[in-house]
Amino acid sequence: MHSTPGTQNVFARLSLPGFLQKALQEEGFKTLDDFQGVDAVELANDLKIGRDVAEDVLRQVEMCRAGALRSQIPRSTPAPSTTHLPTMGTQNHHHLPNASQPVSSLVHSRSAPKPTWSSGSTAIDRLFPPLAALARAKAIVQSDSESTSKPVVWVGLQPGMIVEIASPPGCGKSSLMMSLTMSARVGVEGNVTEDEVLVIDTEGSMIPSKFKSAAQVTLSSRSSTASVNDVLQGIHLVRATTQIEFLAFCHTIESWLSEHDKVRLVVIDTLSYHFRQPNTDLNLKRRSMDLIKQKLAKASTTYGCAVMIANQMATKILNAENKPANFDTGDKAVMMPQLGDAWMPPKTIKVVLFHSGGGFGERHAFVARRPGETEDRPWAQFDIDDHGLVTDVFENEETT
Repeated sequence: MHSTPGTQNVFARLSLPGFLQKALQEEGFKTLDDFQGVDAVELANDLKIGRDVAEDVLRQVEMCRAGALRSQIPRSTPAPSTTHLPTMGTQNHHHLPNASQPVSSLVHSRSAPKPTWSSGSTAIDRLFPPLAALARAKAIVQSDSESTSKPVVWVGLQPGMIVEIASPPGCGKSSLMMSLTMSARVGVEGNVTEDEVLVIDTEGSMIPSKFKSAAQVTLSSRSSTASVNDVLQGIHLVRATTQIEFLAFCHTIESWLSEHDKVRLVVIDTLSYHFRQPNTDLNLKRRSMDLIKQKLAKASTTYGCAVMIANQMATKILNAENKPANFDTGDKAVMMPQLGDAWMPPKTIKVVLFHSGGGFGERHAFVARRPGETEDRPWAQFDIDDHGLVTDVFENEETT
């Protein structure tokens, strides 16, 4: 005897994380018919979740009832699927290594020496301190006698770093992340490296054709004979189109990284996308930020990955004492990273991209001072080429 769509087990057809499935079951939601007449506000109050999460659940229910949602999503895979970029248009799920592989191929690659990846702009590369030099800089500050004999050199992005890239729209966040992704996959001599990249796309802007174009340009610029598919094979693209999917993948990212031990760079574009709704429940947001902080810290330390996170900017209105204000009491407006510091693990490097001179003038990057530094670092001027990749600004390109 076949059940009607409305009486089928709801969790066999909806993509929901385990904690939300349990909460729904405890409130008596077991079939699609149980959601009839329930609105988002009521569901949010019953489950103690944010209204935006409740709206997403009801949206999935309606799509499922209409037959638009993919059928029979396994309970064991609530997180978004990973796409192999070389297939260009099809989705293949990654599988665990075959048991017949030689032991040498399964050795944990993160024990290898740390590589250094360039953004394509030496000015931006100098904003990133190597981890060893950062530790030395702290010791230098504590010892005036050595402060002039061992200067710190800034060399680019390395595994173990956590970097926030924040900017207004159109300043180059995605371009910078794409450039570093290509640098991780293609060496300076044009060889395809063993280092792989995990890209978590929340906005839908990291489409496969962009990676293909960037790989073609990078290989050509380095006179490489490698194929584009060789480059793309080491880039794992995860689409998290809802807040639920994003948090579900965060819950499973440790096991994912354990299965993909060649991944050395994790890119999130963008973290703030699913948390910018003004009606987001504050308690849920705080718990989400704590989860993200914990998982990113482990990705950096336990799994030896560099982590790059793009965040949008928000306008904050302040009074003369730099305290939060409104349009009536405020004296000034400043732009700040939208999520603040709540999600940040310790030692996160905060990079801000901006246009100077008003409008779309020169592009600059700035890094906030870190503990142990006594002076602000200078702005780094950079540009973006016709292919959407970061590059240096050359003197012969300046207008007179």
